[in-house]
Amino acid sequence: RRLLGLLRPESAELWLVVLFAVGVGALTRATPVVAMAVVNTVALGTLVQQLVVLCEALAAALTLAGGLTLLQSIVVEFIQRRV
Repeated sequence: RRLLGLLRPESAELWLVVLFAVGVGALTRATPVVAMAVVNTVALGTLVQQLVVLCEALAAALTLAGGLTLLQSIVVEFIQRRV
């Protein structure tokens, strides 16, 4: 009960942390999918352009996931300082 009383004013920030966690989870799910596509592209010997696009898409997704993780850590740090 006491914990809920402490966290109630921080509910907007807590939802933001949950939203960041969902975003990071969705973006990191792209890693095995793209890895499988890269293996299939290399195995089938198809165009090199597809391989480059897949690798760039993976790099962009992982960079965005890292940025969301950083923002999530910052929000959690602010919540910890207030509580």
